[in-house]
Amino acid sequence: LSQMIEELPMEQQCVVNFEALVKNPKQAVEALYATFGLETTPEFDAFLDEERERAAKFVSGHDYDPEGQGVEREQLFEELGDLYPRFSWDP
Repeated sequence: LSQMIEELPMEQQCVVNFEALVKNPKQAVEALYATFGLETTPEFDAFLDEERERAAKFVSGHDYDPEGQGVEREQLFEELGDLYPRFSWDP
């Protein structure tokens, strides 16, 4: 994955933080669109507003601990280790 990212020109790259996307989908999508010089339609803006409201009310009942999902932290680090410094992830 890291190699693929490095091969893309910067103008074709955009990193979206998952937590930011979940917290405010409209803001995250608008930033993504702006990065690539795209515009949204009024209908899409309305949809994003609805999603922002839904996201604000959402409470997950799931446990997303990777070890509880059958993935060991060591395995994640082994497979994605070169991305940890780039995205300031804790090993």
